[in-house]
Amino acid sequence: MVAFESSDSFAFYDKERLIKLAKFYPRDFTSTNLVQLFLQLNIFIVDVCNDTRFRKAKNLRDLSLKLVETNKHNRFKLVYLLLKLLLILPIATTSVERVFSTVNHM
Repeated sequence: MVAFESSDSFAFYDKERLIKLAKFYPRDFTSTNLVQLFLQLNIFIVDVCNDTRFRKAKNLRDLSLKLVETNKHNRFKLVYLLLKLLLILPIATTSVERVFSTVNHM
């Protein structure tokens, strides 16, 4: 998640980690999509860093909102998909942990 953080002008941006993360979602990112995502990430970081509207984005939520506000979510569809998956990951993880916790109590 840190690899996508927009704070400090994307100081922790790490394209390789984002590609690695996308590989955990083979239904969403085929091998062709991974190549396209790699290319989109190259353009995305330059575009967003040069756009002053993104300077106020402090977290993943702000980044996703700015992408929609600026209509860049259509230009960077795979980047936006990965961002959405990152935003739901904590919720999905918590749900699974609750199920295991309940099973352990039984």
